[in-house]
Amino acid sequence: MFHPFQSTSVFCIDGKKETVKDIIEEVDDELHKIVFKVIEGDILDVYNSFSFILTTRDVGDKKFVIWTIEFEKANASIPDPISYLDLVCGLARNIDAHFLNSNSDLLGNNRIKGSEIV
Repeated sequence: MFHPFQSTSVFCIDGKKETVKDIIEEVDDELHKIVFKVIEGDILDVYNSFSFILTTRDVGDKKFVIWTIEFEKANASIPDPISYLDLVCGLARNIDAHFLNSNSDLLGNNRIKGSEIV
């Protein structure tokens, strides 16, 4: 039986410190999917529900990571969560940079461009 993992994160959105507590709500090994559901925090003052979904897809010999944000606005005047999307994009860039740096140490003379070895 799957037991949700809970974490608390603190980050800066539009110059404001925010705290979010989330759980891993779902892990689907067959679909290569993990769902992180926000259960507490500043974000729920604006959105009734908020989840980050991480999936992977194989395309040829490459693996792609796809982040999806699902949310329900508290009311129609609430803007789309572009700042949170920007946060996820920054996180993805940092993860990519980390792995690219790790791989460059292992690859010797090979060059890395994006997520491909050249």
